[in-house]
Amino acid sequence: MAVRIWNIVLAKEFPWLAALHLIPIAYSFAWLGNWSVCAERLMIPEEDRTRIGLGLGLFSAAGRLLFGFIGDWAPGGRGRIGLELGFVGSIGLFQLAFLLLEHDQRTFFELAMQLQCLGYGGLLCLAPVALRAGFPVEDLGTSFGLLYQLLAVTFTVFNWAAVPTTGCVGIECFQGFFSAASVLNAGCLIWALTRLARASQKVSPTSLRARKL
Repeated sequence: MAVRIWNIVLAKEFPWLAALHLIPIAYSFAWLGNWSVCAERLMIPEEDRTRIGLGLGLFSAAGRLLFGFIGDWAPGGRGRIGLELGFVGSIGLFQLAFLLLEHDQRTFFELAMQLQCLGYGGLLCLAPVALRAGFPVEDLGTSFGLLYQLLAVTFTVFNWAAVPTTGCVGIECFQGFFSAASVLNAGCLIWALTRLARASQKVSPTSLRARKL
């Protein structure tokens, strides 16, 4: 069992999948449990908070559908480019939301939540696809379990960081949380762009010949 786990950890795709679970997915899990506290501290009206809460599931579902379609799409001979493009788009939505929150938390709070829910839905759709593509069937369950064990670590940290100090009101309550998450997410975005660039260069000669015929 130990050898099997070690082989999974050493697999080519494991570090990338681990990064996704350690950062944007773990952040999402923590943020979905604490966003209402932030909205309250930002003095966002209750009716607006209700509307935001009702939309979270809808935008997450829309993200799964949208990025699932992108992940399945790939030009002839381009292999995994659709999957990598989906990762760039999903993580990019998180980064755009962080930029908006950096500019004005209160004004862009609802839009940022919607963007991040779209990205979150995309990652939950694409990560299992990447897992299936990167590991044999007999290792899928163990790989999935390892990834969620890693997620539990940073989820705990994100969840702790998302709790504001007692009596804090205003943008200062979550400024540090958003800034730290933004920097970590930017690292994932750069990695995703690098993977997309590499995938776009791996044109299958066989597929190209088939298209010419």
